[in-house]
Amino acid sequence: MKRKILAILMVFLGVLKGISQNKEKITLIEKSEVPELLIDAVTTQYPTMEMTAWYSIPTLIDFSDWEVEFDQQELSDQHKPDNYSVMLRGEHYKKYIVFDKDGNVLRVKEIIEDKALPKSIRKQLKKGAYKDWKIVGDKEKIIIGENNRELYYKIKLKKDQETHALYFDLEGNKYHLRTAK
Repeated sequence: MKRKILAILMVFLGVLKGISQNKEKITLIEKSEVPELLIDAVTTQYPTMEMTAWYSIPTLIDFSDWEVEFDQQELSDQHKPDNYSVMLRGEHYKKYIVFDKDGNVLRVKEIIEDKALPKSIRKQLKKGAYKDWKIVGDKEKIIIGENNRELYYKIKLKKDQETHALYFDLEGNKYHLRTAK
C-alpha cells in the first residue's frame, strides 16, 4: 500500500514538473517564426536599429521590474505564443520590446550607454541621500504600455560595499527602492 501511494505521488510530481517547465519557456526563435505584423511594426518604428534576437513568450500576466511571471494554464507544443520580445541594438543603447500577438507594445526596456540622465533625476541625485554614491553600470529606461503610460528610469548606485537600485519617474520623483541583487 505504501509503495502504491509513493508511486502515485511520484507520477503526480513528475506531471506537475513537466507542466511547470512548459509554462515558463521563453524561447529564442527565428525571425521567420515571428508574425509579419510585428516585424513591420519594429522596422517602421525603429528603422535605424538592428534586430538582433526574437523570443516567444507563452502567456504574460505580470512584470516585476522586467522579470516575467506566467499564469497557470497548461500549454501544449502546438500553442502559439501570446507575446513576442525583440532585442534591438542602436549606436548608444539597446532596446527590449515585448509585444502581444496583435502588435500592441506591452513593455519597453532601454539600456542607455554613455548618455546623461534627465536633468530632473540628476538634480535629485545630487541633493538627496545618495549624493555621495556613484552610478554603476548602464542606466535603464523602462516604459510600460503604449504612449508611455508608465515610464521610469532604473539606476544602480554604489557606496562602499552597498548597492541600491533606484527608480525615478521623469520628474525626478522616486518610483520605488530596493537593494540590488
